[in-house]
Amino acid sequence: MKLESVNFSSPKEPTSNERIEDMISKLISDGFQIMEENDMLFQIIKYTKCDRSEASDIIERMMELGLGICYHPDFGYSIRRFANMQGYLPDSELEHLNKESLENIIKINPVVAKFMEQHGVDKTEWSDKVVDEYECGLDT
Repeated sequence: MKLESVNFSSPKEPTSNERIEDMISKLISDGFQIMEENDMLFQIIKYTKCDRSEASDIIERMMELGLGICYHPDFGYSIRRFANMQGYLPDSELEHLNKESLENIIKINPVVAKFMEQHGVDKTEWSDKVVDEYECGLDT
């Protein structure tokens, strides 16, 4: 390749919505529900074999699409809620996944499951009062 044929000043192409949808679908199918940003970076790099810069671009595009709306400071980003908001995951499928999650939690910890039956499976939708109750009340 001749050096003259390389255009170093060309801007990076934005991450496509299809690529975001594929990434979110993969995360959901692998059982991820709520994630911190570094965990998402790890999984994106793992799935795509890209570098950190490219993985950060993918997350930046997800933020532009509203991922930040699905964030809770105590828990992280709700992958399912983001997918539902963007239309990647219909309401009926979200309900099914939440029901499935609750059934799994019942097997592991019935006390937590009962709490989630009352307040919802997606912790990122909980108010600060509910989070405090969850963190304090279940420890006793």
